[in-house]
Amino acid sequence: MFAFLFIILLCVSLYISYYFNNKIYVQKRQLMVLKKQYEELKESYNTKDKTLNTIVIKYKTPIYSKVKVNSFTYIHLSPLNDSPVLFTLNPETVINVLDMGEINDTLWLEVFFPQDERINNKGWVLESSICWIDENNLDITTDMTTL
Repeated sequence: MFAFLFIILLCVSLYISYYFNNKIYVQKRQLMVLKKQYEELKESYNTKDKTLNTIVIKYKTPIYSKVKVNSFTYIHLSPLNDSPVLFTLNPETVINVLDMGEINDTLWLEVFFPQDERINNKGWVLESSICWIDENNLDITTDMTTL
């Protein structure tokens, strides 16, 4: 009787050992694949990072504090074309200008627009997608020679 119980216990132990060894083997393989993907991603990020170190922002003082959006416009996290988009503005939306900067010969505006929640309501917009508004008479001004 004890021999029979010992054999059953031995078989159960071998099965559990085999089962968990397979689980460990699968986890090791996944870990190796993830490590390889991580190294590739890290290397590609480092090459991107080196190109981003050469950015120069020339800040300028905006003449007007309000602008109107011409067409559907993206609010970017930073003043770069490949930066993440935070929000999309509809045409004819009036927004406040906080600052202005020139990056790689492209004029960007740091803008703020009032919203119920203060989430993703501040960012950067390309100057080519807006019209300047004169606060005195609320006319659209297209003359940018005074900048």
